[in-house]
Formats: sequence, structure tokens, C-alpha cells
Amino acid sequence: MQPLSSTIKSTLGIRLITHIIVSCTILHLTHKNIFQNRLNRDAIEMERWDPSDIILHVFPITDLYSHVQTTSLIVTIVSIVLNFYEKYSMTPSQSSFSLLLVATRNYIFMIFVLFFLVSLVMILFGASPNMNLPHTLLASFHFTILTFGYFHLPMSSSTEKSSFDQILIYLLTGGMDTQNITHTYHKIGGSVSDKDGSNTNITQQHSEHNATTCTEISIGDEISRHTMYVTIFVTVPFQILNILDHGMQIQRWPLPILLGCTIGHCLGSIIGPVVAWSSYYLKNVEKKAQ
Repeated sequence: MQPLSSTIKSTLGIRLITHIIVSCTILHLTHKNIFQNRLNRDAIEMERWDPSDIILHVFPITDLYSHVQTTSLIVTIVSIVLNFYEKYSMTPSQSSFSLLLVATRNYIFMIFVLFFLVSLVMILFGASPNMNLPHTLLASFHFTILTFGYFHLPMSSSTEKSSFDQILIYLLTGGMDTQNITHTYHKIGGSVSDKDGSNTNITQQHSEHNATTCTEISIGDEISRHTMYVTIFVTVPFQILNILDHGMQIQRWPLPILLGCTIGHCLGSIIGPVVAWSSYYLKNVEKKAQ
């Protein structure tokens, strides 16, 4: 039990430190690109403008594109590297290059499916499909990356592609159950378990290794799940800025979504590992008590 405990603690520690660094970087870029370089300057130029005119004046597309591109690239690279490190350290039998290709392919497919859904939801809930559509699409992509960016679909083989329904089921259920994950990694290792859990071509040591893998993946899914929930719950209240008529710079479209998901992501990135660590600690206490 001790190796399992140290492995999970190491993963949680790496996740927490990485998330803190990424969150601080995103906050710094938001302050620099959104407020310092643009909003503070515009506030001086629009000082005598009517509040309604300020709100109707959308945020410049060039500045928006630059910011979304930078932050999305940071989260994407960090997410792929974290996932590759965690998966490869637990499945060394598969080549690192093929594993990286599978992880990257599934990740990109998942992000674009979710980007399409988020864009559709934004339009259905009031974003105009005719006016400022590029702003809406960039805000949707930014929200998608910051909300779902740390999720990674399970890999059952190096050739199998993820489908649309697999992505939705995976996100809604928060990941595959332990039995399915064990079955998946037995397949990667070169053997397949029976439905009743028996396996004739796998050693006891490999079984213990897969048990560690299942717990590790569950921890990673739990962290990503809390990050997703917090980002969504913080982003939604920020939309009240759209109906106010105070003429504040942060009311310009699509800044309410941009700022809401940024703050939500930063809070969720800290809360996720902390809650997962607490949950793991409580489970260990219960096991020792039994």
C-alpha cells in the first residue's frame, strides 16, 4: 500500500504546483493584455462616452485573439505534458512516441467537439450569430480550454479513435469506472481480462501495477472535474455584467466570459488538487479504521 500512497501524493503535489504556476501566469497575462495594455487606455479615451456606447464597443479582436492564443497554448501544452507523464510512468510497456500521439490526437478531437458545443450553447443563450461572431468564437474557445483543458480521454489502444458520444459520456460521468480502466490497461499491456475479473496471461505484479494506474487515473479525473465545476460556476454569475448599464470597461463583449472563466479556472486549479488530496486522505483513514 505504501508505493501506491507515495505515487498518488507525488502526482497530487506535481498537479498542485503546476496548476499554481499556470494560474499565476494566466492572471498575469490577463492583467497585462486586457487591463494594462487596453482597458486602462480605453477608459481615458471613453471617459465622456455614454455608458451604453461603451458597452456596445466590443473589445478589439486583435488583442482578444493574441490573449486567447497565448493562454490556450499554455494550458494545452501543460495538460498534454502532465497527461503523458502520468500515463507513460504507469504504462512503460507502450512506446512513448505512440502514447504521446494517441494522447494528443484524442485531446485535440475532444477540445474541438466541446468548442462546437460551447459555441452553440452561447448562441442559443443570447450571443448574436450575426454580430461579433469572431469575438463569440474566441470566447467559446477560451472557455473550452480553461474549463475542460485538463481532461484527457482514456486510451484503449494506439489506433482506436474517440467518438462524439464517448466524449460526452466521459465528461458527464467524470471518467470510466475502475473495472473498465483496468480492462483497458490490460489490453495495452498485451492481454485482456475476462468479464469476471480473471486473467490467465497476466502476472500478479502487473495486476498490482494496473491497480495503481486505476487509482491514479481516478485522482486525475477528480482534479479535472473540480476544475471544470468551479470554472462553470464562477463564469455564470459574471454574465450579469452584460445586463448592467454602468458603462464599465469590463462589460464590453466578450470580457464577462473571458474574465469569469479565467478567475474560475484559477480557483478551480487550486481547489481541485486540494479536494482530491482531502478525499484521498479521508479514504485512507477509513481503510485504516476498518
